[in-house]
Amino acid sequence: MTGKRRKITPGLGTAPPVTYNRLFLKLGLIFCSEGVPIFPVMRESVSSPIKTSQIASRRFRRTLKPLAFVLLCFTVFSAWAQQQTITQIRVIGNRRIPKETIVARLFSHEGEPFDPTTVERDFNSLWNTGYFEDVRIEREDNPKGGIILDIYVR
Repeated sequence: MTGKRRKITPGLGTAPPVTYNRLFLKLGLIFCSEGVPIFPVMRESVSSPIKTSQIASRRFRRTLKPLAFVLLCFTVFSAWAQQQTITQIRVIGNRRIPKETIVARLFSHEGEPFDPTTVERDFNSLWNTGYFEDVRIEREDNPKGGIILDIYVR
């Protein structure tokens, strides 16, 4: 034989020389040869490790979602409970600029929750006016509860 291959055909009643992958097995097909069923494939006959891990993953996600929700609610509630409000804003050291003008430039207000990023914006707002050569903002805990913001200007 020089270069020609003979095609091998299976006999009747034998399985064809083809390897069927799991995709064909999952479809539940019945393979036939000349109208005669060779072998039926049951839908549940082969359990894929991928399918098993997907089922486990779905179960895990179903249990994880309520736990994550409870954890999120707890975190938000505890953060809300721990937030301290600004009870007083004191301006110290102002001579030329009235206190009301300085307080009007602030983003923080009395009665609002204390936020360090807002206090940083307050500092930048006062410094960018060009009215002061020194600006300092200090946080002081109020013994009655809350926070007092001391704004030192010069």
